[in-house]
Amino acid sequence: MLGCLVTFAIIRKIADRPYWQRWAERPRVSKGMRWVRRNAFSYVFLLSLFPVGPFVVINIAAALARMRFRSFLVAIMLGKAVMVFVISFIGHDPAQFLRHPEQALYALLFVAATWWIGRRVESYGIRRTEAREGAGTAGRPS
Repeated sequence: MLGCLVTFAIIRKIADRPYWQRWAERPRVSKGMRWVRRNAFSYVFLLSLFPVGPFVVINIAAALARMRFRSFLVAIMLGKAVMVFVISFIGHDPAQFLRHPEQALYALLFVAATWWIGRRVESYGIRRTEAREGAGTAGRPS
C-alpha cells in the first residue's frame, strides 16, 4: 500500500512535465483519462480488490487524472482491506464454497457495501473540503 501511495505522490508531483503531458494527450490515453476522472474512486477501489494486477499503471492513471489524494487513500485502503478479508474468508475453507455456493454472495455483498460506504465517505470529504475552501476565499478581494 505504501508503494501505491509513493507512486501516486511522485506522479502527481511530476505530472506537469512535458513527457507526461504528451503521453496524456494521446487519443487513446486521453479517452481513458476522461473515464478515469469520472470514475476515479470506483476505478481505484475495484482494481484494488484483485490480489495481482498492474497497480503501477492504476496509480499513475489516478495521479495523472488529478484524483484527490484523500480519495485515492480511502479507495486504496478500503480496496486492499476488502481484498484481504475476502481472500481470508474464502481461503479459510474453500470446500465450503463448493458445498454452499450461495455463501459467495456474502463476499459480493460485503464488497458492494464497502464500495457504497467508500463512495459516501469520499463525497462527504469532497463536500467538506469544497466548503472549507469556499469559506477560506469568501471576503477576500479577487
